[in-house]
Amino acid sequence: MVTKINLGKDPTLDFLGNVLDSRINNPYSLPEFYRRIKDDLILAYEKYHVVQGNPEKITNLNFRNYVDHDDEVKLRHDTLINLYSTKSDKFITSILNGLRHDHQLIFCPYCGEEVIPSTLDHYLPKEKYPEYSICLDNLVPACTKCQGKDAKGEKVLNLNNSRIFFHPYYENIEEFLILKILPPYDSPSFTLDLKYIKDKDLYEILASHVVELNIYDRFLRFAKSQHINLLKLSKKNRESGSVMNDKIQIYLEEKEIKSKNVWSAIYYRSVLSNSELLDYLNTGALPDFI
Repeated sequence: MVTKINLGKDPTLDFLGNVLDSRINNPYSLPEFYRRIKDDLILAYEKYHVVQGNPEKITNLNFRNYVDHDDEVKLRHDTLINLYSTKSDKFITSILNGLRHDHQLIFCPYCGEEVIPSTLDHYLPKEKYPEYSICLDNLVPACTKCQGKDAKGEKVLNLNNSRIFFHPYYENIEEFLILKILPPYDSPSFTLDLKYIKDKDLYEILASHVVELNIYDRFLRFAKSQHINLLKLSKKNRESGSVMNDKIQIYLEEKEIKSKNVWSAIYYRSVLSNSELLDYLNTGALPDFI
């Protein structure tokens, strides 16, 4: 977290244009609504890219401008949301499935956990921002833990109308977490701190991003499990007579190829920065349970 990833290969404006034109030319797909909203929707997508999806700078379209009656507003709100979940439009489903499954990521760009993202997150939630339901720049491959209702869910702004989350298509905060491993090293405790950022606004976004996605608790559970594996590796390493420092450096370099923010990279950096822990791994009394 948060690791900048590349936008999909399909330009979002070309994609939107094809979707709108297909509906304008289909008498059964609300052509008048799409004809009225087309220009404003294209401008909205262009602005999204310019402001990098920042909800502080984005306002909803007024759907009343594109319908004849008040009772149509909610219907057309749902119409745009349903573009994302359509099964009948093979063009939309093929593009979204490509974005969902062909991203080649092996970690979640929101949190850094090393899992293959299995879902698409609407950075701006589609229920609140239906006009961006199929904006490709708004669809971020994510893990289910980050996307869940108890994590990112429908959250956008805090009580001060400031955004809560970084956007993985536009922002990168390297080495955002600093882990400290404290003795006794056979059963250590862990502390997790945020990287210091001089920009107060960015620091507050980083803090809310980590808190709202439950990264603290999730990462500390990972660190405990990872440490047990490290102790087992240390025991095996002693049998071969090699030094742990060099092996951990190799592991770190392999992990940082993915991203400096993947959790195992954060963990191994902490190990390498702790000379006391390294001494323990090379010569200390390892626990019997390993």
